[in-house]
Amino acid sequence: MSMLEDIARAIKSHKPGSGGGDHALNPGMEIEPPFRAAAVLILLIPREDGLTVLFTERTTTLSAHAGQVSFPGGSVDEDDADEIAAALREAQEEIGLDPQNARVLGALDEYITRTGFSVRPVVAVLENAQDWTPSADEVAQIFEVPLDHILNGGLQPRTVMFEERERHFFALDWDGFHIWGATAGMLRHFADVIGAGAQDGPAPENHGEKQKPKNPPPANKP
Repeated sequence: MSMLEDIARAIKSHKPGSGGGDHALNPGMEIEPPFRAAAVLILLIPREDGLTVLFTERTTTLSAHAGQVSFPGGSVDEDDADEIAAALREAQEEIGLDPQNARVLGALDEYITRTGFSVRPVVAVLENAQDWTPSADEVAQIFEVPLDHILNGGLQPRTVMFEERERHFFALDWDGFHIWGATAGMLRHFADVIGAGAQDGPAPENHGEKQKPKNPPPANKP
């Protein structure tokens, strides 16, 4: 059985739940409802060397989380049939994904951000190669990270000082891009669901000197 088949089976058997989020590694940072519904697309792309995961780098002109890395996604609109529809619509708007070219495998647990969003990650696989048309207003770059790198040591726990307190989160670096916060948290959950080897351990370690991050983790556009 191929890795993609294993992933599809794991996602299909997973029952999406709730309760995860930025607060999971940071007791005392729980957010009270109501939450704004959002959805993101974890898009797997089959390449000759294996599967990759697509990310976007946000433009520096955006009012929130400018220049940070995220999955395609955003708020669930009233016209969206469900969170899956919202994730596909946002991906179409942001990167030009043809919704008919994405085979949805399923959804993961909701992720509560510190800014009050309830984000539903939707996992899909790109069926056929296509060109991307990034939104000039929202997307500066589109890039891919090998899934093997994510699952085998690339995703690491970190600790920094932020707003005069320790902040624990997961992070991943690839080819000059820094993926952290809510995006990395959802990526870690994805790795857990498919049963792969992202680094274990309930308490993140401190890698190097603590420093205040330039911006808070991605939330409204995880």
